[in-house]
Amino acid sequence: MNKFDDMMNLLQKLHKGRFSHLIVVDAGFDVFRRAWCVAEIVESDRSNISQRMKIHSQESLDMHYNSLLRLDVRDCDASRVEDKEMILRRIGEGNYE
Repeated sequence: MNKFDDMMNLLQKLHKGRFSHLIVVDAGFDVFRRAWCVAEIVESDRSNISQRMKIHSQESLDMHYNSLLRLDVRDCDASRVEDKEMILRRIGEGNYE
């Protein structure tokens, strides 16, 4: 069961304006290949939570820039098939837009 959405919303309410989501991006940009990671980034944005991103290097950004332009959560991986199906279903219902 996913409780991330509820936790993000609770933290946002408790720490009005003082809470932010730090997205740490590895050198291979693998974080953008994981369905849950992408869903969490989208949820924090949807919840108007301030986001900050720490990128390994400008070179790694340059190397992966084109793949970011083509990012599609349908192509992302998840450890459990059920997780990916739930994420895609929520997107289809408009819950991650």
